Amino acid sequence: MEIIVEIGTEEQKKQIKQELEIIQTVSNQISIPTSIAFIIVPDDFDKKVNELQNTSNYKSIRKTQHAHAKTISTSNGIILVFSKLLFTAKHDNFTRLQFYMHEFMHVVNKGRLPILKEEPTSKYPYLSNLYILFDEYSANRKSLEIIDSVFPQTSIRYRLSNITHLKWFIKPLINDSEHYDIIRIEIEKFRTHGKIEQFLENTKPHFDEVSKAIIYSYSFIDHSSKFQRFQPFLAKSKFINNKTINLINFYRSQFDKGESDLSEGINLMTEFIENFGIRLEDCHQGLYCHVIDI
Repeated sequence: MEIIVEIGTEEQKKQIKQELEIIQTVSNQISIPTSIAFIIVPDDFDKKVNELQNTSNYKSIRKTQHAHAKTISTSNGIILVFSKLLFTAKHDNFTRLQFYMHEFMHVVNKGRLPILKEEPTSKYPYLSNLYILFDEYSANRKSLEIIDSVFPQTSIRYRLSNITHLKWFIKPLINDSEHYDIIRIEIEKFRTHGKIEQFLENTKPHFDEVSKAIIYSYSFIDHSSKFQRFQPFLAKSKFINNKTINLINFYRSQFDKGESDLSEGINLMTEFIENFGIRLEDCHQGLYCHVIDI
């Protein structure tokens, strides 16, 4: 595993590399099937991620979320990329460690969770999303567990950071104009233009942000009772209903059991995605997408 730091003075680079070696230490204790080839702290996070992914549209700053780390699979192994913003005054060793462990758990999950074979049926997108969201849920819960188990006393900054992040995730969920109203407008537009590709393209960013905001919110709440006081606020969201709670309960159960086979939850994901106006159906012409009211 090679650590590449593109920011700071030579002394600062040395200190950052020493801190990042904790990932190697943890990796030596846990058997993972895919090696971590590089850990990179680039000067330009988005540029480096796009370069490694061979993309041009990746943006770490989204409407309601800001990514500070990224796990990228390559033919030579896994590459972990961390934003230079983690090494500013807003963060300390504990907040950074949570990001390190979160990304490391994504690497662990790559070995635990099955690799799905892409197929032109409704089963694939439902299962794919089921595993993608569980990966985020379990990575966040496990990273929080690791820090609490290793460090009985954490910093005030770390504790406040977790509360701040939880608030960030909940806020857009209870503000209808952020996502819910926009999806409803796109449903109405679809009734006029009938272009399913346009509808999916316009609503996908909202599904991505809302679904992950829900998953992260509950991963914090499920981790510790100190976060449960935020649950009544989360319950105010129009995206939180029985379909959502059923999926979260399934994730809770699978996480607690250490289970990696999620196939029994496909119906739960089918219902959850209906919260975004989408229902997929297999028919003789192929995969058909129904746009439904929310």
